[in-house]
Amino acid sequence: MRLLVVVALVVGGCGSTPASEPRALPAPPPAPSSATPSASSPPALAPPPVPLPACDARPSLLQPIPVDEAAWQARPWAGVTRLSELLTTLERPILVCGVAGSAAYLATLRCQDGSTPSDEGVTTAGPGGACGHLLDRHRLVCPEGARDVFVDIYWCVDPTRFDPPASSDAPS
Repeated sequence: MRLLVVVALVVGGCGSTPASEPRALPAPPPAPSSATPSASSPPALAPPPVPLPACDARPSLLQPIPVDEAAWQARPWAGVTRLSELLTTLERPILVCGVAGSAAYLATLRCQDGSTPSDEGVTTAGPGGACGHLLDRHRLVCPEGARDVFVDIYWCVDPTRFDPPASSDAPS
């Protein structure tokens, strides 16, 4: 009987991975098909990456990164106007030019019923995006629910139009 228990333990344990060995991660989900999505399809998690300038393409850390018009038009989330389709993250924020650009973009967003989302305020979300800028996090609320929108204000087609955020430690 003891021999049967030992054999069962040895045979049963041969196919398992010891806890100390790393396990393989599951395969990623299949890529979406190239077929045209239907109206009921959920939005994609993120638009494809676009070629943007290098993070060091600016004179200082507090200046915006100059972007050419083609890259600006193709930047992540450009043209998205439904809040439910705007799935920004710390890694994939909306790119805008300055505080005024942020306000202008947020003003274009609409809820599912066509109403304008209310902005419960902005906080600093921490470093993120392609260059590790400090991002703003806006909490926008629609009848269907609330969503955090991450915004990187340091990207401009015309850097002379950049309006930096007000500094809390600026002299008054």
